[in-house]
Amino acid sequence: MKAPFFSVVIPTLNEEVALPVLLKDLTRQIYDDFEVIHVDGRSDDKTVERAGKFADELSLRTVPCRERNVSVQRNKGGELARGQWIIFLDADVQLNDDFLLGIRYKISTFERRGRHLDVFSTLIALNDVDKEKTKHVISMRVINSFLQSTAASDAPRLFGAMIGVRRKLFKEVHFDRKVKFAEDVEFVKQCIIHNGVYRIFRAPTYKYDMRRWDEKSLPATTINAIKLQIQLMLDKETDYEMSGGTKYKSDPK
Repeated sequence: MKAPFFSVVIPTLNEEVALPVLLKDLTRQIYDDFEVIHVDGRSDDKTVERAGKFADELSLRTVPCRERNVSVQRNKGGELARGQWIIFLDADVQLNDDFLLGIRYKISTFERRGRHLDVFSTLIALNDVDKEKTKHVISMRVINSFLQSTAASDAPRLFGAMIGVRRKLFKEVHFDRKVKFAEDVEFVKQCIIHNGVYRIFRAPTYKYDMRRWDEKSLPATTINAIKLQIQLMLDKETDYEMSGGTKYKSDPK
């Protein structure tokens, strides 16, 4: 069987609400040369059941993972990938119909111009609910500016919600399960150390879910995020476990 161009890897934990939205977006992609590898960390809800309903519409595999660890789950999916490129997506992102087509075009453009590319991310957009909230619109603009300003550094900042990498490079560099905060940044840093070239695309964007920022005001959430970062850095014995949809019981859409 011919290998696809893209392998889309989605780690989940209790994402029965968000995952079907993403899978539906994937069924609508104009560019359809891709497979989907769904790696579930022993969800307690109907995540796996609801993913199974898309088996007839997508080239989809659901793979169980004993450990609830985002890096472990991504690595497991990446090791099963057959595509030339692996795209890691969080379960709560949303995609326009031309997202994969746009990514394919970007890759082709780099190749045609003789510019190297090994690992990438894109700027973010907001879903229909979040774009009506002023604090999220402001956050998105700040985040995108930050993503662009650090893109040329040795340790560019990015969100693990969407990372693309050549499968050839992924064979050399995996996500580090022991990194407890910003494991996505560490992954790209290691890709660069292994002579990989990182780029961030202005377009196509993916729709980032701001549900983690909804509970409190933006300043309060930012302070909590800083405290969490310090706590995770100091606590060197605890694994970085996925929280997934566990904290977000209401429909984020």
